[in-house]
Amino acid sequence: MCIAPIVAIACICTITPNRHSVTLLSVRATGGQSSTIVQAITSHMTCYIRSCSTICGASALLLAIVLLICTALPPSKAFAAETSETKYTGVLEDLQKDDSFRAEDYPEKADDYSLDVIQVAESIDKELFVYVYQPAAYERVLDATSINLSTAINDSLHYVNYDLTLLDRSGVFAKYLVEGVTVKDDALRYYDISSIFRAWNGDIDEPGEDGNVIHEVSYAVGKLFSASTVGEEVSYECLTTETIEVTDKHVGLIRYNNGFFLSRFEKCDSHYIAFSTDLPMDKLLEADVYFVSQYQMTRHYNNWALDDVFESGEKVDEYVSLKYTDVASNPADGLFSKEYEWNRIESVEDFIKNEDLTDETLASLEGKQWVLRFYETEWKQLYNDWYTEWQRTLVSEVSILRLKFETQGKVYNLGVVDNKQTGDLAPDNNNTNEYGLDKLYDIMKIILAVLALVLAVVVLAPFLPYVLKFILWLLMLPARFIVWFIGLFKKNE
Repeated sequence: MCIAPIVAIACICTITPNRHSVTLLSVRATGGQSSTIVQAITSHMTCYIRSCSTICGASALLLAIVLLICTALPPSKAFAAETSETKYTGVLEDLQKDDSFRAEDYPEKADDYSLDVIQVAESIDKELFVYVYQPAAYERVLDATSINLSTAINDSLHYVNYDLTLLDRSGVFAKYLVEGVTVKDDALRYYDISSIFRAWNGDIDEPGEDGNVIHEVSYAVGKLFSASTVGEEVSYECLTTETIEVTDKHVGLIRYNNGFFLSRFEKCDSHYIAFSTDLPMDKLLEADVYFVSQYQMTRHYNNWALDDVFESGEKVDEYVSLKYTDVASNPADGLFSKEYEWNRIESVEDFIKNEDLTDETLASLEGKQWVLRFYETEWKQLYNDWYTEWQRTLVSEVSILRLKFETQGKVYNLGVVDNKQTGDLAPDNNNTNEYGLDKLYDIMKIILAVLALVLAVVVLAPFLPYVLKFILWLLMLPARFIVWFIGLFKKNE
């Protein structure tokens, strides 16, 4: 068994005979990294041997070589089982590197449960950190959960919801790692942060209404951080940006029948957000929406003493971009189906006019201004003598990320402050089982026309020779007239 590399390093560093020295930078190793250790040690070790006249100096050098070779051998099982952890500096240690930082500018407020991003920083490993101020931390610790951030600006603005991992907390300050962000190699880098989230808390937060559930509560940040690299130095700047806040919101779905199928029902669920904001919008041009999708299957056995089968797929983060010119529709691929069509972005007034909504839904839409029809999923019900099965895709944690709109002739493109919210599973319309009777009527018209033609042929069969003769006479009449006219012309000559 080989001596652990860390022990070897200690031995080399402690044996330093007169006028003989070995300079070594610290190296951290884990199992399976012996060759890397040797490279690290040999690349960082500078041996200054000015004399080898003494036995002590030669012994020290020999021992150093032996222990160095020993580190290249496979480590013991005990050492291989150890894992290394990245250690991060503390939140106050980082913030105090900025001469302009004053902790007294961020007082404790027991009844203020908000969050705010006060600084960002990049690591040499291309990680991104955010530093958060939570005023009520002494009264109630409320960890941030995610953040809406864009690494592009202006017309390329594109927010993504990133998860946050808590690294350190001290009083009202906390340091988080932004998961999924890799620092770019550009000399100038942007981090436009519109909002930050924390988990919904029943003790301090209002619950959702009309069957909606709030998962995460958002707070406005509205800051554009820039990181600039000049030589080996990185400097940071911060500008305040404008955001728009969703003040009232309802998440729901409209269900359309796709027609008749043998042994199953197939329908289309059109998911929507009805909302209002703190800023007026004369015309809504574009919208970006975040949500989570998840496949779900349930099966109920009709006559067997078996529990219902429940199956769920993995949750998937989804992003969609909508424009006011976009139009969507249901597949309508079954027999006697009816095709519905709707605009992706429409006013609540038009939404109510175009859909057969329930009374409860109409009440939920009161006071709201706009509707985003952002996603469609398939709903199936399969049935036989043994069981009934339902298949669907759940849509949850819906949040608006960006809105581009026009007000008084000016166009705005802003990040949105909006909770993550989930609607109930019940459709919000009455006509969920409607069939395309218009198509049925068209088919019936064709059938009646064919029957009428057949009946006419049967009734007129005895007179058919005379009818055909008369028709032939009519067809030949122009030719006979031409012949008569030519004969008359020749006679006059």
